[in-house]
Amino acid sequence: MSGRDLRSFITHHRADEEEKLAVQAKSGVLNAKLKPIDYDGLKAFAAEKRVSGQEALLKIKKLKNASKVRKERVAINQHKTIWFKELSRLNEMAKRVQIEIELFTDEASLNKATQSLFTDLGAYERKLSMDFNAFKEDTVDPVMILRDDLKLWLQMTSCETLSSFDCSGDNDDVHLDKPEEVCATIHSVKKQQQHIIEQLSAEQTKQETKLNITGIYDSSSPPEQQIETGIPEEAFDLKCPDLQLKTSVLQEFILIDGKYVEKLNELEQHCNAVLEIKNGGWTGHDHSIFLYLNDQYTYNLQNRHMRFVDCLRRHLPKKSRADIVEHENWWTHFRFYHKRRHDLLSDWIRDRTELLNCAKAVFSEACQAKQLQKEKKEILLKQREFCEALYNKVKEWRENKMETLKVEQEMAERQQQEMETLLAAVKERETAKRQQQKEKIKEFHNQLEMKQKLKEESDQHHLEEFQKYLAEQAVYNKERVKFREDKLFEREECRTKKIKEEMAVREEKELILEALRKKVRPYVEADLARLWNDTIAWQAKQKPEGYLSIHKPLYDIKSFTAEQITADPRFRLEERLRQVGLHDKSYGREAMATMKPLHLPRRDMESTIFKTS
Repeated sequence: MSGRDLRSFITHHRADEEEKLAVQAKSGVLNAKLKPIDYDGLKAFAAEKRVSGQEALLKIKKLKNASKVRKERVAINQHKTIWFKELSRLNEMAKRVQIEIELFTDEASLNKATQSLFTDLGAYERKLSMDFNAFKEDTVDPVMILRDDLKLWLQMTSCETLSSFDCSGDNDDVHLDKPEEVCATIHSVKKQQQHIIEQLSAEQTKQETKLNITGIYDSSSPPEQQIETGIPEEAFDLKCPDLQLKTSVLQEFILIDGKYVEKLNELEQHCNAVLEIKNGGWTGHDHSIFLYLNDQYTYNLQNRHMRFVDCLRRHLPKKSRADIVEHENWWTHFRFYHKRRHDLLSDWIRDRTELLNCAKAVFSEACQAKQLQKEKKEILLKQREFCEALYNKVKEWRENKMETLKVEQEMAERQQQEMETLLAAVKERETAKRQQQKEKIKEFHNQLEMKQKLKEESDQHHLEEFQKYLAEQAVYNKERVKFREDKLFEREECRTKKIKEEMAVREEKELILEALRKKVRPYVEADLARLWNDTIAWQAKQKPEGYLSIHKPLYDIKSFTAEQITADPRFRLEERLRQVGLHDKSYGREAMATMKPLHLPRRDMESTIFKTS
């Protein structure tokens, strides 16, 4: 054994400490230093931690929902600004178009040739307005009248429900039948409106198909320019003394047409996959919404693509982001095709006009040279050289044009390649970003699963302990329930006994009151003589008029005086409440109901009709 082991083996305990350890082992739990475990405290601590964890989760959920709501609000505000700009632009355009239409109609109505046509158009417009008003009276006005009637009926039913406790049983049957009739009328009006909407939608689709067939409503492809191919008649009519020069110049028209037709065919073959898909595989309605929103969200906006996709997904919730991006790529290729085709057609027209003007100039110069040849034969050789020079000029012009066309074609192909590379780079960046987000989400889910497993194990342990506690508590609760049932049974017997005693006292009191009513009830015997005699009022009229006092009132007052009315405490209370503004409140009504008069009425004059026995 080395010195190091010896030092670790030697202990510092003394004999008295060993005696203390023996005493602790014998006493065990009774020792003051060894305390029992507080399981109730641990359960309360675990429940408190569980509640705090749930509160933290609720706060996190609230923060997430608040962030989503804030992002949604910001996006909607951004869309609103763009929509307001578009609305102002459309309003200005509508005003401008309306002014142009009014000016055109005013000018055309003065012309005798078009006056009858515009009178027919005015009559047709008035007929359409009359039909619209009649349709509104037949469909919209009844619904608005029914809406007002329903509001009035709801107010009446709410007032009737407040006073339903004072009504009889017959009126209850009437109120039960009325809502069923109202619901039946509402369902019938809904069916009629649904039928009208279906008819209008069918007419709308029919008119849209007609417009699409005629080509009026096609907004995707712009109108093409009409080009006359071949040699123009104006060039044929030009006079040229040299037939070879004329044929060579006119042959240039056919060469230019063949070159541009070949370019157009190549363009169509290159974009054939785009042209075969009508509207990019979408419906006409969805494609029109895409075009309108594409025009609204211009390319100079910040985060234009994100806003455009968000707005389009709001209008077309069934379309995914991938569908929208694919349709957008199709639209860029489709627009590039039409733009390139338009540029080729405009260049074709420009070259033909330039060649025609050049032919006119060449033929006029040739005619002038021929005229000079007639006058002077010596200039014949110079004329031929001049024609050859002109032919060389035309040839050079053709070669220059061919070079410019090649350069333009190369520039167009280079732009197309740049556009495709940009789209591919954007797509790669988006895929990399999405892959990173997926990895982060996967890590987050793994962490959540680990936490969930730990939480489930702790919850299972707590559940077992809580079930033991509940089993003990159930035995104690059964004894308590049995004791409470016995007490409730005793209370119920006492209550029924007390009710029977009160009923007996009430019946005895009613018998006493009936005996009192019989005592004070008046009894009058039949007297025919009094019936046939004159009344006291008639006898008073037959007496001669004596001296009338001025201070005597005109009529005898047989009601209450002003002093008697103002002396009533109910009148004073109503006046005070009216001054404060509480006479029509629930407090004022309750105070007036509890206030008693100055002199209580006699017991035999009190009505017992509305009192329940």
